[in-house]
Amino acid sequence: MTNANQNICVAKILSPHGVKGGVKVKSFMDDPLAIFDINLVDEHGTLFKLKQYGGHGDTFNAMIKGYDDRNAVELLKGTLLYVSRDDLDALDDEDTFYYNDLIGLSVKSGDEVIGTVKSVQNYGAGDVLEISTPRVVKLISFQEDAIKSVDLENGSIEIDVDHLL
Repeated sequence: MTNANQNICVAKILSPHGVKGGVKVKSFMDDPLAIFDINLVDEHGTLFKLKQYGGHGDTFNAMIKGYDDRNAVELLKGTLLYVSRDDLDALDDEDTFYYNDLIGLSVKSGDEVIGTVKSVQNYGAGDVLEISTPRVVKLISFQEDAIKSVDLENGSIEIDVDHLL
């Protein structure tokens, strides 16, 4: 039930940087620098090759091959950059997941279906699942005490409802 042939969002162009076509880009990868070693595409399939020239943490200054003008990169502000799922390494740890694998899974507590994973967010204190229910959106921390099991093959996550936010 994994989303094996999909593109996975790994970065976002935040804003222009400088006058020669540089951009600020935020990486969403575990190894933030990995965005400079892979082929990235936007939602239309346009290829982006980045070259880092500064920054730290998960936000970098970069040049985009083929762009050398601030006005041109201004139009790219907010562009999400994706990598093909096939270009990503297989995960060795059974308790590690790509966010894309979790989106769309059915969320259950025992035999009761609570809703569906709408998105996965990380505001700095850890991953949080956004669960779409018939009436409201609920949140749950993606931590061991809140998540009982993840079954990608059957498309479901078992949670402890006491941890719903």
